[in-house]
Amino acid sequence: MRRTRARDTRSRRGKDSPIVGRFAGSTLVVYQSIAFEQAAFPLAGEIEEQRFAIAEMVEGRITRLVNLAPPDRSVVEVRRNDEDALAAAGL
Repeated sequence: MRRTRARDTRSRRGKDSPIVGRFAGSTLVVYQSIAFEQAAFPLAGEIEEQRFAIAEMVEGRITRLVNLAPPDRSVVEVRRNDEDALAAAGL
């Protein structure tokens, strides 16, 4: 069997959200910024057949951040941290 090396996907040029920031100990692994694009913005409901049940198409700058949280932290803790940051920003 042939072994391949894992590609280093850590972003060297990305930056954190000015609103939410990065969870302590997390690593930014993907940063993508597109000057103008369309995206489905979920409003409510579950995902059905690879689509959001209720969504609105939006246009403009799209920024995608993917962070890898520390292994000793739960998804719930990271999500609550993000929700608190959004609430503190008035969102």
